[in-house]
Amino acid sequence: MDRIYEDEYIIVTPEDDDCLRAVKKRLSGLPMAERSLFLMYLEQGTYSAVARKLHCSVPTVSKKIRAIKKKILLNTEAICRDY
Repeated sequence: MDRIYEDEYIIVTPEDDDCLRAVKKRLSGLPMAERSLFLMYLEQGTYSAVARKLHCSVPTVSKKIRAIKKKILLNTEAICRDY
């Protein structure tokens, strides 16, 4: 994924609320492979679109994305609870 494009999702801006700031921080801390996969999912919108792009199965993509979501939620749920 293009670094400039990726920065749209992980650079904190003054307009970001506490929740979005925490999510962006967690995203930027993910290993590159996980971050790229998750950002691809955000852009493509579906597991099947990502699977087609990566030439792998939908269940594989689904499993990986759900694991990444859990990582993000684990560290942000207290901050994002009210959002």
